[in-house]
Amino acid sequence: MATKRPQRKHPRLHRAVYSNPSQAFSITTCTAKGRQLFHKSPFADHTFETVKNYLADRSRLFAACLMPDHVHLLLMAKEINLIDLIGSWKRYISRMAARYSLNKPIWQASFYDHAIREDDDLRQAADYILANPVRKGLCERWDEYPYYYVGYYSGGVRKPRPTKRKQGLQPLVSRQY
Repeated sequence: MATKRPQRKHPRLHRAVYSNPSQAFSITTCTAKGRQLFHKSPFADHTFETVKNYLADRSRLFAACLMPDHVHLLLMAKEINLIDLIGSWKRYISRMAARYSLNKPIWQASFYDHAIREDDDLRQAADYILANPVRKGLCERWDEYPYYYVGYYSGGVRKPRPTKRKQGLQPLVSRQY
């Protein structure tokens, strides 16, 4: 008698949740095999422009950070389901990579998501995303990093809480796009 193998749990919430315009998500998508594709290059510049334009136009983008081997996004749906939006963006970046002589695959399959439940969680997620380059030692202050985006929050530009540095806490000032 054959033993039944455990089935993999489906990691996604119900598809309709990703279309809810009042539900924010923190999304992380990684490059295939941890490739360092987004480290101060024309390809990284072009990819980040698509975050600021394509993703920000099609969603309510609160914060974003393009790290060398992954991308953090904090966003809500507008008219399109976020699963479809992230999928179409990743496909576009994969096609664009050929112009920069980069071999496929560019991305890992799928992405990681976390549904944000309260305003405090939204603030914490934005702080985490914007502080990521500092934690990884890519810069001293998050606003020195070339690939970050701060969107709108509660009627204005949200200013994240200070990020710890070697010299202690330093106030951070956001910039608009």
